[in-house]
Amino acid sequence: MGEVYRARDPKLDRHVAIKVLPTQLAENGAALARFEREAKAVAALSHPNILSIFDFGRDGTTVFAVMELLDGETLRQQLAMPMPTRKAVDYAVQIARGLAAAHARGIVHRDLKPENVFVTTDGRVKILDFGLARQTLAFAEADATVSPTIERHTDPGTVLGTVGYMSPEQARGEPGDPRSDLFSLGTVLYELVSGRRAFQRDTAAETLTAILREDPPELTAGSASGVPPALTRVVQHCLEKNPAERFQSASDVAFALENLSGASSAALQSVTSSPRHRRGWLPWVIAGGSVIAALTWGLLQQIRTTRGDSVAVSFAVTPPKNAAIGYGALSPDGRRLIVRVIEPGGQRRLWIRPLDSLTMQPLPSTEGGERPFWSPDGRFVGFFTGQLIKKLDLATGAVQIITSVGLGTANGATFTPGGDVIYSANLRGLYRVAADGGPPRPLTTLDAAHHETRHYFPTMLPDGDHLLYVVTSTDADVRGLWVTSLADPHAKRRLLADLTQGAYAQGYLFFARNGALMAQPFDVARLALHGEARLVADNVSYSPVIGFSDFSVSEAGVLAYLPTAAPWRLTWFDRSGRSIAAFGAAGAYQQISLSPDGTHVATEGYPKLETSYELFVIDQARGTTTQLTFGAASGNFPVWSPDGSAIAFGSNRAGHYDIYRKTVGTSAEELLLSSDRNKFLMDWSRDGRWLLYGEADPAGTKEGLWIVPAHGDRKPVPYVPADADHRDGRFSPDGHFVAYTSDESSTPQVYVETFPAGGGKWQISTSGGTNPRWRGDGRELYYLSPGAELMAAAITPAPRFAPETPVKLFDTWIRSYLANFDVSPDGQRFLILAPGEDFVPTPMNILINWQTLLNRK
Repeated sequence: MGEVYRARDPKLDRHVAIKVLPTQLAENGAALARFEREAKAVAALSHPNILSIFDFGRDGTTVFAVMELLDGETLRQQLAMPMPTRKAVDYAVQIARGLAAAHARGIVHRDLKPENVFVTTDGRVKILDFGLARQTLAFAEADATVSPTIERHTDPGTVLGTVGYMSPEQARGEPGDPRSDLFSLGTVLYELVSGRRAFQRDTAAETLTAILREDPPELTAGSASGVPPALTRVVQHCLEKNPAERFQSASDVAFALENLSGASSAALQSVTSSPRHRRGWLPWVIAGGSVIAALTWGLLQQIRTTRGDSVAVSFAVTPPKNAAIGYGALSPDGRRLIVRVIEPGGQRRLWIRPLDSLTMQPLPSTEGGERPFWSPDGRFVGFFTGQLIKKLDLATGAVQIITSVGLGTANGATFTPGGDVIYSANLRGLYRVAADGGPPRPLTTLDAAHHETRHYFPTMLPDGDHLLYVVTSTDADVRGLWVTSLADPHAKRRLLADLTQGAYAQGYLFFARNGALMAQPFDVARLALHGEARLVADNVSYSPVIGFSDFSVSEAGVLAYLPTAAPWRLTWFDRSGRSIAAFGAAGAYQQISLSPDGTHVATEGYPKLETSYELFVIDQARGTTTQLTFGAASGNFPVWSPDGSAIAFGSNRAGHYDIYRKTVGTSAEELLLSSDRNKFLMDWSRDGRWLLYGEADPAGTKEGLWIVPAHGDRKPVPYVPADADHRDGRFSPDGHFVAYTSDESSTPQVYVETFPAGGGKWQISTSGGTNPRWRGDGRELYYLSPGAELMAAAITPAPRFAPETPVKLFDTWIRSYLANFDVSPDGQRFLILAPGEDFVPTPMNILINWQTLLNRK
């Protein structure tokens, strides 16, 4: 480990510690260079829970580091005596905060143990030896009680870490990642609160076997300090064998521990009080609200119970700094609000706001989360992330995958009282799956005779059998809000012609109408509306394209809704993610398509937030927007002809799914292809000969890729069959390849295949991907990762196609299932729908005792 000396820095007149590193480090050039890089990185952290490095150098064969001088002792020394639970949690929080800072800079410790954690005399925790101690002590069959450090190499299969504290992946010889540090933190915390090691065995080999295959003894069994069950669950979550099932960040661990301890030092003691008292506590994820907020909530409850419907109270939940919130979901008891937060840089995560608290906190392991929904008992929160539906156990922080929706757009889900989840995905009916996972089963099917195109936004009614959902159709007499039965899905009826999601509470059906939130009396027993619809809020976020309105209501008399937000703008970004310029009218757009010369943009949407959803062409130089389609002849999925003179697009008219061509600047349309099968136009080959589109299979569950000649007989032929879901197809500039997205390997990935097919196929993305785009010369391919990161893969197209490993360019605000980006011909700029520089996040409004408004005439 090297020797440490106390010294004095005469320049700054301070005492420091000088650590002389082992001789073998000085003699190993690669190791010394690696130490220098890590020392620089750690020195740049400047975090209160990480030992500061001031300098390093070499004198002949002596290599040394100048570090902060500490007064205190290591955790190993403190473990000589029993430790109170409160102190153990405090130390673990500080360790987690230090790890979070290191992980944010790409630094992983890989050797966290009590010997490498120092506690100063004033109770501050310092993590030691980031990269300093791991070059020593080759692995041997040593007594596990001495915590041997296993020699660190970069070769695959070499074991790194300390026996007894390393993660299972490290024990297998894998390099590990930040989650490996979280496992080690779990072993340290286990030892702090129990007084024994989690994986204590007689030999190092037996200890490694225990780490890989066995669980540690239960903390609550035989623990001297009486470990609270909630703390036990946190430790267990850290010690999951599979990294994907652990906490996903050190910040999540710190959050869980801080909310265990709450605002006072006595909070942990209260957790372990009598069973009757424990049942009154909220789960750890919302514990510790401020006294002022709790008193406010209590006052509001008193107003509601003592004054009936005479008083309504409203307030706003503001988003975190420089972030945007949406998709609000109130808990069944109305006491907690979960929202999707788009954080600075584009990261998505679910946050929770107890309404008896003044602060909002991120929920652990919900990165990429969208559209949250609660279980009836308030224990679980379901959410979509990428192509998966997951559920979070609020009591333990554990996240479980429920099912995959493939490449389908995630459009809402709901728990049933019986423990199932009903969900929707694009181009399909509703599906039913067990909340603990399993094969999904169709619940509803699209009615082709009535030209139905989607079923989505399911919401359970309180009888536990009936379900609200939205139907889209080209037939105005079909689309709207419907109700059906889980027992008999064929027993269905339309409730409203409005294209809107619905929610029920206290005898009222809530829905959106032209941007206003309405409520109408609803008889659940007869499944019938009566009386008149009444205005609840006249300004609620609403999408006329799919009928989504951002509101949530609970039986407890609490309503949450997001007012109409300022629209976003088409914005150019450089390869580093720096905003260059915005243009065109602010609005809501989808399917951005850049003209071949990069001067115009075709897009679908409603730039002025009007209810008419049309195609538009935007002139970048002039900043003008020209409408391309109108009313019943509206279109979608625009693509440019190679010379930029015309646009082809899809249009659903009178039950037919057609592809049209329209010359820019004229009113005449030419029908290219018509059928009763749903189609999605994707690209026009650079030689002008072919159009590429997607078409759903007869069951509407998968999508294949088809090509149709742009001229001549226009007879379509299949390119990639619908044996899986294939989307986002794009011709390469030379016309020899097609890039597309497929979920054939269960996870959507970007592939490139020869055109015509049969000459070869290559997977481009490595960890999931959608929406591929080519550079103008075909030598780079771009796509979106599941976390909305913009990725780039260099391509050598000839004489033999050869892709390189993709690299991340920058985080985006893009929802990965919308094609809201395109790339300039030279690959140096990216056109993205994003908030402007003057973007002001919209707060979410909370209305308590909303019945008061409805009782007024």
